[in-house]
Amino acid sequence: MARLPTIGSDTNSWGTVLNQFLQVGHNADGSLSNAMRVYNVKDDAYGAVVNGSTDDISAINAAVTAAGAAGGGVVYIPGVSAVSAPVTMSSPNVTLVSNGAGGGLRPLPGFSGSQVVLITADFCGVRDMTIAFANTTYSSNPAADGIRITGCRSGTIRDVYLNYINGWAVHSTATASIANYWWQFLNVHGFQCASGMRIAGNTSSGYNMAHTVTNCIMDQIQNSDAYQVEDAHDVLFANIEGSVTAGSGNTIHIKGNCAAVYLSNSDLGPAPGPGLGATVQFDSTANGSPTQVSFVNSIFEGGLTGVTINAGTELMFRNCDLLRNGTHGFSITAGDSIIISGCLFDLNGATAAAGHYDINQSTTGGVMVETCWFNTPQGTTANHVASVINSTAGTMTVQNSTFNGVGFTSANIIAGFPKIIRNCRGYNPLGAITPPAVPASGVNVATQSIDMTIYIKGGTLTAITVGGVATGISAAASAGAVHTIRVPAQQTINITYSVAPTWTWFGD
Repeated sequence: MARLPTIGSDTNSWGTVLNQFLQVGHNADGSLSNAMRVYNVKDDAYGAVVNGSTDDISAINAAVTAAGAAGGGVVYIPGVSAVSAPVTMSSPNVTLVSNGAGGGLRPLPGFSGSQVVLITADFCGVRDMTIAFANTTYSSNPAADGIRITGCRSGTIRDVYLNYINGWAVHSTATASIANYWWQFLNVHGFQCASGMRIAGNTSSGYNMAHTVTNCIMDQIQNSDAYQVEDAHDVLFANIEGSVTAGSGNTIHIKGNCAAVYLSNSDLGPAPGPGLGATVQFDSTANGSPTQVSFVNSIFEGGLTGVTINAGTELMFRNCDLLRNGTHGFSITAGDSIIISGCLFDLNGATAAAGHYDINQSTTGGVMVETCWFNTPQGTTANHVASVINSTAGTMTVQNSTFNGVGFTSANIIAGFPKIIRNCRGYNPLGAITPPAVPASGVNVATQSIDMTIYIKGGTLTAITVGGVATGISAAASAGAVHTIRVPAQQTINITYSVAPTWTWFGD
C-alpha cells in the first residue's frame, strides 16, 4: 500500500485530521484521492505561522485557493491563526477545519471586512474550530459577522464555536438568483455575540432556504435576536438553546414571508429573566407574514413575554412550557388559526404589575386553547397574573383545560369576550347561574361564553329559536312541564310570546 503523504511541516497533525475528517479516499494506484486532499496552511507552499498573533490571512486564502483549483479538499489550520481580513471560500467542495476548541481563527484588533469567513460556493463547510475575537466585550471588536453564507447551497457548519462577534455569529442570506438551499448547522455555539444566527431568504429567489439547525446554542446574545428567520421557508430547528441577556432582541424571531418552520425539543429564553424582548416573536414584513409554523416540546422562559404574535396564520404551539415571562405567557395582537395545545403556564407576570395574563389576546382572528394547565397565581405582585386569559376581540375557544392557580375563581379566570369555554376544571361546570331577565318578545338574548341548558316554563309562546334556527316549539309546555333548550356558547336564544314565560339557566 502506498504510504500516506506528510501534511506540510506539521507531521503530527495527520492523525488529528484523519480522525476528525474521517475517511481518506485513494485512487487505483494508491495515491490520495483529489477530493480528499488536505492543505495544511503551515505547509511551506502557504507559510502560515499559526501562533495566534501573526497575520495568517494570506496563507490561509492561498491554501483555500489551491484546494478550490484542485477540485476541492480540506484546508487544515493546526492551531490558532490570527487574521486581518476575511477567509474567502469561493470555489466548491472546500472545507475549513481545525482542532476543535483549541484551534481556529482569531481576528486581529484591526480586522477589516464584513465577516471573518465568507462562503459563496456550493458544497463548502467549516468544522471543528473556534472563531473568537481576543476582546471579550463584543462591542469593542470590529463590526463583522462570524460566518457569512450567501448565494450557495448544500454546505455544513459543524462543531464551530463563535465568541464575542460584533455582528451575526452565523448569517445565511440568499441572493436574488440563488437561494441557500440545503444548509446544515450542527453543534454551532455562539457566545456573547451581538447577534446569533440569521436565516434570510430573498423574494427574487423564492424564499426556499431548506435549512436544518440541530444541537445549536446561541447563548447570552448581547444586542439583537439569538435566532432570526426572515422571509425563509422550510427551516427546521431541533434541540436548540438560546438566550438574549442584553439589549431588546428576541430569543427566536420569525418574521416576514416564512412558511414550514418547525421547532422541537428546545430551551429558549434568558432564565430566570425577565428580558427586554420576547422569548418568541412573530412579525410581518413588506413581503408577508409567517404561516404554517409549529413549535413543540419546548420551554419559553424569562422573556418580556413568552410568545408575542403580531402577525401570522396557522401557528401551532404544542406541549410547551411558558414560565417566568415578564408580562404575559402569550401576547396575541394579530393573526388567525392559532392553536395552543397541551401547554403549561406558571409564574408568568414576573414583573409585578396589574394587567398581566398567561394569555392576552386582542386579535380579530381565531385562537384555540385546549388541554392546557394554568398554574400562575392570581394577583399583581411578581409571578402573578390578574386573570389567566384576557380576550378582547375575535373568537377564542378554551376547552379541556385546568385552571389551578392560587386565588382564581370562575369569576376572575377569564376577562373580556368573545370566547367559548368548555369542560375546564376550575371554571366549568358552573351549575345554576343567575339568568338575565326574559327579554321582550322577539328580542335576542346576549351571547354567553359557556354552553347553556335553559328550562322554559309557562307563558304563552309561539316560537323559540337558537342562533336564528327554529326549535319547532310553538306553544308553552304543558302544565307542570318545561321546555329544555340547549344553547351552545356564543349562540343566541329568542322567544316570541304574548305572555312572558319564566326560565332557569344551567351552565356546563
